[in-house]
Amino acid sequence: MITELIIKQLEEMGFELNEVPEIGYVFQYEESKILFMPDEEDDSFVRFSLPHIYDVTDDNMTMILEIINELNVTLKYIKVCALHDGVWVIYEHRFYAGDNLDDLLGHILRLLQFTAFMFQKKVNGGYELDMED
Repeated sequence: MITELIIKQLEEMGFELNEVPEIGYVFQYEESKILFMPDEEDDSFVRFSLPHIYDVTDDNMTMILEIINELNVTLKYIKVCALHDGVWVIYEHRFYAGDNLDDLLGHILRLLQFTAFMFQKKVNGGYELDMED
């Protein structure tokens, strides 16, 4: 049920969703492709992803894992992972009946982009993460 509500809300927000078999739905948010990945076994579980924001190679693996670790320790609600030779940003949330879906989706999209921005800043040698920023 939540999957249908999320799809409807995203469409009302102006997003065009395209189904990706066995994964979920993809849509464009500003300059980013976002994946909505419903969990068929737990309909109240919400997962969105910003896939492959950066290539992981043997040469940069150590640096990338250090940045991923720093982001995961510092930021809330979000996971940054090295998957399939790339860095992915993933947001997971358990949806409750009282949640405002419009606010929640806005938060998810902004945090995915913010995390990708912070990752890029760290890769380029700038910006110290500080919870007071």
